[in-house]
Parts: sequence; structure tokens; C-alpha cells
Amino acid sequence: MLRLIRRLEDVRPDALLEAGLPLPLARLLWARGVRTQAEAQAFLHPSLDDLHDPLRMHGMAQAVLAVREAMAKNRPMVVYGDYDVDGVCASALLVEALRSHGAHADVYTPSRHREGYGLNVEAVERLAARYALLISVDCGINAFAPAEAAAKRGMTLVITDHHEPADRLPDAAAVVNPLLGAYPFRRLCGAGVAWKLVWALFGREAAEPLLELAALATVADMVPLLGENRIIVAHGLRQLNRTRRAGLRALIEAAGLADKTVTAGHLGFQLAPRINAGGRLAEAGRSVEMLLTQDEALARRVAEDLNAQNAERQRLEAQIVQQAEIWVRENVDFLSERALVVVGRAWNPGVVGLAASRLAERFAWPAVVLTEQDGMCTGSARSIPGVNIFQALSRCADLFERFGGHAQAAGVTLKTENVPAFRRRLSEAVEAVAEPEAFVPAAAYDLEASLDEITVPLIEQLDRLAPTGFGNPAPVFRLTDARVLEARAVGSEGKHLRLRLAQAGTALDGIAFGQGEARSRLPERVDVLFSPSVNEWMGRRSAQCEVERLLPHSPRDAFAADCLARADAFDLALLEAVLDGRPMDAAAPPPDEAAARLREGWQGTLLTVRTLEGARRACAWLERLGLADRVDYCFGRPQDPRRFHTLCAMPQPGAQEGFAHAYALDDARVPAALAAWLPDDNALRALYRALRAGVLSSEAALSRACGLRPAAVRLGLTAFAELSLIDYQPAPFRVLMLPAVKCRLEESAALRAVRARAEKAEEEYA
Repeated sequence: MLRLIRRLEDVRPDALLEAGLPLPLARLLWARGVRTQAEAQAFLHPSLDDLHDPLRMHGMAQAVLAVREAMAKNRPMVVYGDYDVDGVCASALLVEALRSHGAHADVYTPSRHREGYGLNVEAVERLAARYALLISVDCGINAFAPAEAAAKRGMTLVITDHHEPADRLPDAAAVVNPLLGAYPFRRLCGAGVAWKLVWALFGREAAEPLLELAALATVADMVPLLGENRIIVAHGLRQLNRTRRAGLRALIEAAGLADKTVTAGHLGFQLAPRINAGGRLAEAGRSVEMLLTQDEALARRVAEDLNAQNAERQRLEAQIVQQAEIWVRENVDFLSERALVVVGRAWNPGVVGLAASRLAERFAWPAVVLTEQDGMCTGSARSIPGVNIFQALSRCADLFERFGGHAQAAGVTLKTENVPAFRRRLSEAVEAVAEPEAFVPAAAYDLEASLDEITVPLIEQLDRLAPTGFGNPAPVFRLTDARVLEARAVGSEGKHLRLRLAQAGTALDGIAFGQGEARSRLPERVDVLFSPSVNEWMGRRSAQCEVERLLPHSPRDAFAADCLARADAFDLALLEAVLDGRPMDAAAPPPDEAAARLREGWQGTLLTVRTLEGARRACAWLERLGLADRVDYCFGRPQDPRRFHTLCAMPQPGAQEGFAHAYALDDARVPAALAAWLPDDNALRALYRALRAGVLSSEAALSRACGLRPAAVRLGLTAFAELSLIDYQPAPFRVLMLPAVKCRLEESAALRAVRARAEKAEEEYA
């Protein structure tokens, strides 16, 4: 089940077209709020001159006064950061700037495992004994008790943060936050705010060499790459690609990017995870040390350690996700539960947030992953579009020791004894705050496209949207009704899929990363969601598709074609069901009732068909009622535990498990389907003669030799085995002829059962 959502309005942005921009780029810019030629120029050519004066930010002037006073009096100061990439980069750039201008500045990075996020009273009290000024970065906006502790001990406190403030502010010499006051751009990350503080203190020229750190943090912290963030990242990337910073060079080399142009994607998916791994598995302070040091050997040692920790993080994450997914599949009723709450014994608390993200992605369901130790559970929640997880958690606040977060992510701590109540109440809360279709997986795209439109010049125009990422995603096109000319698995263990797609006389190569296993089940005609890119090989530049999703052009048509290709399998499945004594021949369901079930939601209704004709009729019925896109299609039994409405052909035992309603659409037609291939006595005698003549290699060979359908051959072999004429097993196929004995075919229980079923009068299909 998948909903496709088009992000772009079908508008014609004439003002942008008059500037000479191609229509796709103009529409993409329009969707990003660009309305005029001047705005387009500013977006496509990010300039530092378009950054806002940092003194316009709430609390910035007071922060500058407090820091300058401490510097003038040579008072020791400490920068207190967070253990993620944003906090690490913010700490490094601010400390470097302060030291380069003569300040006595140190850095303090709390331990994720011992102290948790943000300022804490114990750390503040220890630091107050050594430092006169504490500057928080990427934290502190709601640190009321630590602010009181600092004041009691006579330490000046300057808070710089970008998180949501409460109704009141901590008591501090300055509270700097773009969400306060009327600052023109409100979505800076913590390092962006710290970079603005450096600018306010020492001037823009002093701040510019630190843009590479601000850029890394901006991408990693998932703030939108628009406005000031876009400018910071664009200029920071240029700087980073020629960086002289020993730590960044070592990190780039450890990530295998030394010979590549580093992009925003590399920052988010290769550099940032390595820095984060330090805080997740060990101490983030070493990452700050790496970014500050000029010692090449030290930088390489730390980068190699981070690389190893990241590999270990990946291993732990995969292990937790595997265990959590098994638990979800075995224990969650997706028809009634609207959130996944999984608890593991002593799972690494630095990794559970990543595991929650993977579960939310895998199931498209809000997910909470908790680690339990000594009667307490600590963990993280991740949500899906349309579900504000912070609002949902707020309805369970009485169960928590503490919690906090925002619409898509949060952290919680609660007693283990409260987990059952939390699981139940969170599901109820999510149901209350969720948008109606939030639980139907969705994929977004920007524009429809045909293959002949995807050219190198167009891609070069679209590349002007870079740096892309959160808030400014790379454009995604939808290609409909393309033919798959070639599909082959490539890369390590066939992990990726190399494609050749064709449409209306145009063919284009494509690469689907991480989708190598899809090769065996690709339909001939597909719809493709992809980002266009340029492939460079042997000096030749050509357009290609970077495929996000491969979908059947028409799931109904693909299912119908697959059914037709499995005609013999339908017969064999019917034979197996009859021989197993499974109940069939149910009355035809009221079609209005089944249709109403499909229309009233997206989950819980199973439709089954046992015959090829039944499958054809069911597909036509769904199409006629406009319901073909409201069901999944499968053979045997549904694999998706979310139990979306499904049409299942050749249902196996247990196929109905987990569904609220099940309708057998064609069981009344089973007798006729059996009669269509049921062999008579003469046909069975011919089959036995073929066996005696030495046709013993396979059921297919017997089918060809006797002109019987495979199910008739299998029924005959089963009957002969019951009559002690042969020793037979179907898989792996084996037939051993036994000495001939006098017998009658009607003595076979299998043959009697199938013939009895076939003789039943066929009921009319409603």
C-alpha cells in the first residue's frame, strides 16, 4: 500500500520564466517560496552579503557585552555544548574563535551516558569553581535549575540555543535564540547561532573561516536548507573542500572521501554519523578535540577511532533493529495499535534513537525504542508525517520521570512498571492527534516527467538547487508506464540494482541503491520515482535516473498478469486444499458489504480467490468500483503485518490471521475449477502407462507425455501411491515403480475426495 503525493502545485511561475529559467526549475523554486527574479537570483547564488546582522537576534547584544567583559578582565570561561554533531561543531568553532582572540576558554562536553542532554546542576557547580563565565551552545533554553546554580555561585551564564523555549526564560546574563524576538530567520541550528555570536564578537571576517564547521552542523541537525542555512552550507562546503583543518581532513579520509568533492549528502550520511558515534558509544569530547587540534597525527588517531566506533554503532543498531522488528511482527496488532513501543534489556542508550528511526521508516508507524535497566526505561520516539509525537507523549506525561522533544522526535524516561500502560495510552493518544491517512505509507514527488525530458542540460539547471537536503530536497520526478529493458544486481553481494528503462522510443540508465533484491519481482511495466543525475564514464557525460522507488505501473494489472502466468499453480493449490480437507464452497459474499469495508478505511479486510477465473473477476470488480488502488495484492498469504486491505490469491492456511474481516470471493466456483482439469479413468490409465514406459524424470515431463495439466498429473501420482502402485514424493520429485497389483481407481481416497468436490453444483457468483 502506498500513496503518491505530489509536492508541487500545478502553477506557471511567469515571473521566474521571464528570467530565462526552465519550467521545472521555476516550479521547484516556486515551491520553495521564491516569487520574484530577485529572490531567484538570491536563491541560486547564495551570498554572505544576504546574511542578517547577528545583533538583530534576541539577546545577542547582551551576550557580546558579557563575553567582552570577561575577556577584558582575563576571566576564564568555558563553552558547554551537546554531544551531537551540532553541539560538537558549535563548541569547536566558538572555542577556537575565543582562543584566537586571546580569551582563556575551555570546552565542556557532557556524557550522554552519565549526564544526559543539556546543562545539569552538578556539572555547573563543578565548573563554577574554575570559570567565571559559562556559554552554552545548542542547549540551555529550558535549564532553569542549572541557571539558578550558576547564579548562586557567582558564575555568569550566557545561553545560546535554537530549541523551543518554554513560557519563561532561565535567569541568565543573556539568552540568545532566533526563536525569540523578531529575528528574520528562525531555523538556525545551534552551531549557526554560535557562528553568529562569533560574528557579533569579532566581525564577519573572523567568523568566515569557521563556516565549514557551521555547515557540517547545519546539515547534520536537519534544519531546513533555506535562507541563512542555505548560505552557510553553500559557502561552508566550498571551504570544507579545501580545508586546512587537520580534524576535518582526517575525518574525510577516514570516510573514504579524500578523492571526492564533498557534498551536503556526504556531510549528512558519512561525516556526521562518525562524529555522532563518538557521543553515542563513548565521549563526544574527543570529537571536539579532533576539530580543534593542529596535530595531524592526533587528528588521524581520533578520526580512526570514530570510524571504528561508527562501525560498531552500525552493528549495534542493526542488532537492535532486528530484535525489535521480530518483536513487532510477533506482538503488535496493527489494526488497534497506533504506536510501536519496544523494550530491550540493556540496549545501548546511544543507539536506541537510531533504531526508533529505522522502525518508523520500516513500518511507517510512530515508534518508541526503550532500553531497560534496574527498573527504569530510557529511550527515544520517532514519528511519521501527520503524527505529532510530542503532543501524543504529552497526553501520557504522568507516566514519565521526564520527557521532551518536538513533533517528529522525543526522548522519554519512565519506570519499567509503567510500560504496559504507556503502550496502551500512547496508542490512544496517537489515534487522537493523527491525521486521517497518516498510517498509509506515502512517497512524495515533485513533477511528472517523460524520459526524453531528462537531459544533461536540464540536470545542470536542477543542480543549481544544491545544496539540497532537509527543507530543500533534491527534486524527485515521477516516470509512468516505463518498460524495464534490463535489470541486474550489482555491487557487493548484489545490493544495488542497475536498470535500463524505456519509454516511447527513449531509453535511459538507472541505478537503484540498496534495491538489488527487487530484481526477481520486477513487473515489465513500472512507475519510477527518481532524481536525475549525470553519470560520468570515460569522459562521457550522460543522464541517468537515481531511483528511489520502483512500483508496478498498475498493481492490479501486474497482479492479473501474474495470476495468468500461474494458471497451473492455481490448479495445484486447489488440489492441495482439497486433499488437506480445508473448508471451501462458502456462499458468495454480499458485494456491497465487502465494498463498504474497503471504502471505510485502509486496513483489516482480506479478499481471497482460489481460481484463476475468480482472480480475473475480482480484479474487474475492484476496477469497476474504483477500489483497485485501495488494496494490496499477494499470493499465498499477506506478508505485511499492518494488514492493509488485501486481495490474496491461492490463500494458504493462516492467511486470514490478523484481519478483522475476510471474504472468499470465489469459493462457490471451486467445483467447476476442479472439473476443468480433473482426469477421468482413461487419462489416469494413460498416465500409468507413461510411468511404466519410463517417463519418470518430472511431473512436467509426464504432463507433456500425457497431455494432462500438472494438477491432474499430481492427483494421479497421489492416487497411484495410495494404491501401492508407486512410491512417490512431489518435492524433490521422485517416483519408484512398485510391482503391479490388481486394484480399482475408486479405492483411492484422494481421487474420491477431489471427484466428490467437483461433482458439487456450482453456485452463482453474486
